[in-house]
Amino acid sequence: MAIITTKGKAAPGIIKGEAGIINAETQIAKAEAKLLSDLPKPPKGKGSVLPADRDPARVYTKTQKTKMLEKQNGLCIGCGEAKTIDQIHGHHVIRHADGGATTMENGVGLCHTCHKQIHK
Repeated sequence: MAIITTKGKAAPGIIKGEAGIINAETQIAKAEAKLLSDLPKPPKGKGSVLPADRDPARVYTKTQKTKMLEKQNGLCIGCGEAKTIDQIHGHHVIRHADGGATTMENGVGLCHTCHKQIHK
């Protein structure tokens, strides 16, 4: 058990314990540094939008992909080949990780091959 004393009187800043007298401010500073080091570091560069600030809707719905495909006349926007709704992936023009919303205005329909190629 630690006792705060100075010549028998209570005093802030000094802790007397089994290891002797320790500067309380140093211990507090170390504890604060430890707490801060445990916090996640903010991301930098591409994909620097914190997950909490991103659009919670991550994946385009089937309804959204159907509308994309209709808008694109049934074609993959990448290769121009005719595709079915099951062959289309919703792609964020502005990356989700960069703050891009999962909206029709920020989405295009790509086939699996083209979508994979874009993300290489």
